[in-house]
Order: sequence, then C-alpha cells, then structure tokens
Amino acid sequence: MDKESLIFGDTAFMVPRQDYYLLGILASWATWFFLSRTAQPLRLRSNRWQYRLKAQYVERVPVPDAGDGERAAIAELAERCCDIGTKRYELQSAVRRRITQTFGTGCGTLNTKAESWWEPSLSDLGTALKASFKLPASPFKNPRVADDWEPYLEQKRAEVASFTKQLADAEAELNDRVFRLFKLTPDEIRLLQHEVEH
Repeated sequence: MDKESLIFGDTAFMVPRQDYYLLGILASWATWFFLSRTAQPLRLRSNRWQYRLKAQYVERVPVPDAGDGERAAIAELAERCCDIGTKRYELQSAVRRRITQTFGTGCGTLNTKAESWWEPSLSDLGTALKASFKLPASPFKNPRVADDWEPYLEQKRAEVASFTKQLADAEAELNDRVFRLFKLTPDEIRLLQHEVEH
C-alpha cells in the first residue's frame, strides 16, 4: 500500500484503491497460485518466478466475498504486514547506511552478501566488506572494531529476526483466512503451497 504518494516507473502496475482487504487477497498465496497459472512469467529470481501484473491478468483474479468481520480481520492483517515489512526494511537500510558510512572509502558499493548484513557471520561480513570497498583487509580483523560492531550487529540481527517472525506469523494467518474463504481442503492447501514455493 503506497502511503507516501510515490512515483511509479513505466513498468509498475497498481490498483488505485486504498483497500486493505483487497491487498490481503492479492498478497495471499491463493492469488499467487492463480497468477502462476494465468500470467506470463517475466524471469526467475532467487528461485521464484516474477510476473508482470498487467491488467489482463490481475482483472481475472477471483476476489471472494466475505462478511464484515472476516473482511476487517483480513484488512487488519494486510495492514499489519505492511507496517512490519516497512519497519524491517527501514532497520535493514539504516544498518546498511551505517556500514557504508563507516567502512566505505568513496569507492564501491555493498555487494550482495554485505547488503544482507543480517545473514552472514561477522567474519563473512568482514570479507564481504573488504570486497565491496576494496579494503586491504577485513575491517573486523581489528579486535577493537570487531568488539564495537559485534554486539551492535547481534542486536540488529535479533530485531530483524523478530520482525521476520512477526511478518511470517501475520502472513500465515492471512493465508489461512483466505484459504477458508475459497473453501480449500487441507490437501488443496498443501498442493497450492508446494506449487507456490517451487
């Protein structure tokens, strides 16, 4: 949901409505399963297919009817997912900026491993920073630097993990509610989840 009046590029697609119930339905695994069977894939990225969500595909997405209570619950979950995702992204970006300001030497940018600073160990992150900024050695070979950064990164990793768990829990509940609206059986849900994951 765009809350900041962002400007979209020429290949972005949007639904001009502020409707968190609709967002919950569109973001659900049920919808992505439908789109994976109807929309033309664009490319495979990080082992997941990406789709161009043109009107000709999205306008065919089934949107189930729901009572006011279920509509409100799905809308609240969709909004919660947006808020948690935004907080996690802002945290990840703030640490990236701090890493770049501290270790960047005016040349180079964070490589993929350093961009995902919450995943590698301190040693592996140091190696990624060395490669990113063309440093003579890992900055964490200096014990004082490592001692300063290790607790900071551990705290921030824990915060990212907490946001990730909160997001996964909210998404799981949202998906369960949408599955029930479509009256899917447990076997159908397992098949759908397997297909969307792969």
